[in-house]
Amino acid sequence: MKTKALIGLLATGLFLSGCSKFVEDYDVSPNYPGEVNAALLTTNAQVALFATYNGQLARTTSIWTQQLAGTDAQMIDHASYRLYEGDIQNEWDVIYKDGLEACRDLINNYSDGNPHYRGIGQVLECMFLGVATDLWGDVPNTNAIKGTDDLNPTFDTQEDVIKYIQSNLDAAITNLKTDAAANSLTPSTDDLVYGGDAAAWIKAAYTLKARYAMRITHKSSTASSDALSALANGIASSDDDMMAAFGTKGTELNTWFAFETARPGYLRMGKPFVDELTANNDPRLSFYAAKDTGDIYRGAVIGSGDATASPIGSYLQSLSFPLISYVEAKFIEAEAQFANDKGKSAEAFNDAVKASLMAVTGANDSAFVANVASETAGSINLDKIYAQKHVALFGQIEAYNEWRKGDIPVRTPNPQGVITTIPVRYPTPLEERLYNTNAVVVHDLSQKVWWDN
Repeated sequence: MKTKALIGLLATGLFLSGCSKFVEDYDVSPNYPGEVNAALLTTNAQVALFATYNGQLARTTSIWTQQLAGTDAQMIDHASYRLYEGDIQNEWDVIYKDGLEACRDLINNYSDGNPHYRGIGQVLECMFLGVATDLWGDVPNTNAIKGTDDLNPTFDTQEDVIKYIQSNLDAAITNLKTDAAANSLTPSTDDLVYGGDAAAWIKAAYTLKARYAMRITHKSSTASSDALSALANGIASSDDDMMAAFGTKGTELNTWFAFETARPGYLRMGKPFVDELTANNDPRLSFYAAKDTGDIYRGAVIGSGDATASPIGSYLQSLSFPLISYVEAKFIEAEAQFANDKGKSAEAFNDAVKASLMAVTGANDSAFVANVASETAGSINLDKIYAQKHVALFGQIEAYNEWRKGDIPVRTPNPQGVITTIPVRYPTPLEERLYNTNAVVVHDLSQKVWWDN
């Protein structure tokens, strides 16, 4: 298993998937490592995480929410809701064979005496599982990643996976709170996210707990209180954001930038999203989008294949990309406070919008803040919270998750789609259907996952 992990992890990074795997080899050492160790596993798990959160899954879900439009090749297929079981095998493999395998190898075999490494591994594990269950519903967990011991892992229910995420994050927080002196080894530059800062990982873990507390608002009467409890110890400023880190070398490039460079014309901005930003004179538009061939900001009509519309702008193609952020935390707080304290909800909403504005543009805009981010207890509502969260989470899978949960903003399905509704899940991957006798097989992209019902 360890040899397999080493070879597989060094080839991690699903950047141009849908066509082929794109090898990304962040340089942990100038020399080829002779054996797996905690540092190597940590780095490679994080690179796999960046590919998962920043790659094909984000591109497709951004098309489905109509933030973007697919305008060529397989992106047109995805815009038409043609997503088949073989199309997403690579993404599944990066989550399980690269990401989760590295995390569990780190946790089970390389973190004895190193609780900070174990805690980081547990947070990363929860992030991989979170993406898997959000997009596929029931997924392998309890019996997953056991090598030849179990080639047919059972699928845990989404409810149980989310319970596992919450309990595992509690365990991670306990490990990360351990005094540094109690660790034989402590993470440093091998931690591409926080450089080994355990306190920062703790804040991220609490914010992730809040995300998954609010994920099940349709299923739990304590979702809001659980989220607020977690946020009390979560990310409290943009300085604590958990960001995917990219470099300037060809093997380290931001996934969006790499895709745009290698596949120009495959993606354009979506008309509904650009229209919403334009209507509000939103200063983030010029960062989210570039101008079209007519030197204006214009999104492509869904299903048109209009490659002359605005390409994606500088924001998604920068050297970092949000995974868990202060902006998200404040929107979670706004929603969680809404039922019981609309004043606090409005305050959190205003803070979230202003923080997003600063994160994206680097500046304040008093006119925009007066128009959009000056809500009160009497004016705030859930539609506004969901709509502005959707704008702030541009390009993130989390925008798709929130759109499914709240059905805001309203989106009209592609009239040329092969199904009559916008997809609300992914199909079971091909290899699971063919080779896993315990797989829960779902082909219907209109079948909602458990938390979305």
